[in-house]
Amino acid sequence: MRLARKLIAALVVGIFAVMAFNAYLRLRSQTAFFEIDSERDLRAAARALASGVEAVVQADGEARGRDFVERVNLLREEIDLRWLWLDDLDGSEAPPGLSHVRVTALRDGDEVTFVRETDQGARRFMYFPLVGIGSRPAVLELSEPLGRELEFMRASQLTTLATALLVAVVCGLLAIVVGVVFVGRPMRLLSDKARRVGAGDLSGPLVLRQRDEIGQLATEINAMCDRLAAAQQKARDETEARIRAIEQLRHVDRLRTVGQLASGVAHELGTPLNVVSGHASLIRSGEPTPAEVAASADVIHEQARRMAGIIRQLLDFSRRTGAHLDDADLRQVAAGTLEMLGPLAEKRGVALCLIPGDDDVTVRADWNQIQQAVTNLVVNAIQATPNGGTVEVAAGRSAAAGSDDSGGRVLLRVRDSGHGIAPDDLPRVFEPFFTTKDVGEGTGLGLAVAYGIVHEHGGRIEVETELGKGSRFTIVLPASAAHEQEQEQREAVA
Repeated sequence: MRLARKLIAALVVGIFAVMAFNAYLRLRSQTAFFEIDSERDLRAAARALASGVEAVVQADGEARGRDFVERVNLLREEIDLRWLWLDDLDGSEAPPGLSHVRVTALRDGDEVTFVRETDQGARRFMYFPLVGIGSRPAVLELSEPLGRELEFMRASQLTTLATALLVAVVCGLLAIVVGVVFVGRPMRLLSDKARRVGAGDLSGPLVLRQRDEIGQLATEINAMCDRLAAAQQKARDETEARIRAIEQLRHVDRLRTVGQLASGVAHELGTPLNVVSGHASLIRSGEPTPAEVAASADVIHEQARRMAGIIRQLLDFSRRTGAHLDDADLRQVAAGTLEMLGPLAEKRGVALCLIPGDDDVTVRADWNQIQQAVTNLVVNAIQATPNGGTVEVAAGRSAAAGSDDSGGRVLLRVRDSGHGIAPDDLPRVFEPFFTTKDVGEGTGLGLAVAYGIVHEHGGRIEVETELGKGSRFTIVLPASAAHEQEQEQREAVA
């Protein structure tokens, strides 16, 4: 509405200025017209009276002419008439207002007119020279009051001012109505629409029935909102499709890891199955005592629980689940991962080592996704480590010493003693389907999936490698806010 107020104020001021200037010009023209018209009437009366006086003087003499002037003066109420000798006007008896210049003009045969204030108010005086009345020159003095003229002029001025004011007020009201209806309300609706669009609400078209530039702007805004809504829907569909594709790739990567673990799991299940079979055969033979039967049953129960735990761990890893953020201890994630990958590492002759630590390494993350990322790094390290080598996993804050991001972040580091990564291959290690492994060893998805998971959690993966000495992959994640506050409180107390 500020624009409407500015437009209305400008229009009202402009209208009042134009009407005031017009009233001023009209008053000036009326005043000039009244003065000219009054002076013309008085001059016409003076000429007529002068002609009459001159005729009487020429016919009957000077005395009859002066008597004629006196009788005419008695007959005309609005005009006072006097006979004056021109040679007396330079003396002390000269009427006020007749200066030497004006007297000279009368001697030259010109009439003189001026307005002078008297005891009865303002009056207009006219002095008209008489010609052909004798050797002594004379003039007629005519004067009329200006009261009626001034009253008429004041009434005319008031009428003009009232008319100008009325026109200005009416035009101002019309400007206000037009400004509010055609500018203020549409601009308010446009502003509300723009505010909703900025907040992400593209619903509800803007309806303006006017067919001017503002109406065209509303139409364009509606068309823009329709295009934005279509683009948002397309982006949502593409995002959902990309998320489904990423989830599918991650699930495929989990199943690939499960396939690699299958042989190790089979070997891991072989020993407890043999124990269960042996004790079952012993019980079936009927030779054991009741105490021995109970002991064998306990052994069978323990081995069954162990096998169920191995299978459950493998199923939990392979199962597709939605993202669920919670506090997760990276050390527990690493321990569970190493326990699950133990059979695979044992089959390849690689030792897995979890380096203990006392630092709090809790992060806000999805347990299954972080475990998948750690699993991919450890499996990659196992495959890169020769027989007899070692893969070390460490988690903590102390590992961030010297890093610019050590504050408020925790690290999980996977180090192998393998052959390392070639400098030409290092920039591409996180590219999907890029692999330097033999056929059947990998698909090139492991590091790419781990990279995507870590970045979705607001972290990053760093790589350090040296040919012939191994590689070190470091996951950097933000610490959990709750544990970060607890640590700050502990440091403050200390």
